[in-house]
Amino acid sequence: MLKYRYHQRGRQAKRFVLPSLRRRDILARVARERSRTGIYHIMLRGINRQTIFEDNQDRVRFLDILEEYKDICEFVFYGYCLMDNHVHLLIKETKESVSDII
Repeated sequence: MLKYRYHQRGRQAKRFVLPSLRRRDILARVARERSRTGIYHIMLRGINRQTIFEDNQDRVRFLDILEEYKDICEFVFYGYCLMDNHVHLLIKETKESVSDII
């Protein structure tokens, strides 16, 4: 999700959003830039930075699901970093796009 940026000038903070990103007063997501190598760093985060892994059992289950879908979606899995409230993945898309994988 895009976050609004604020400029502080005097007492008023002015919010700006690039005009090309607006569609009928709804903020549109900027399209992901395609990688020439097909390798992507993906970050998954809990809503409002909420904890997504309560214990190691949750982490193991998440990795099991990733392994299962790695075979189904046929992506290359280079690495990961599991934090309490977010995950970093390094993957390479092959037959399916990264959008379909996630």
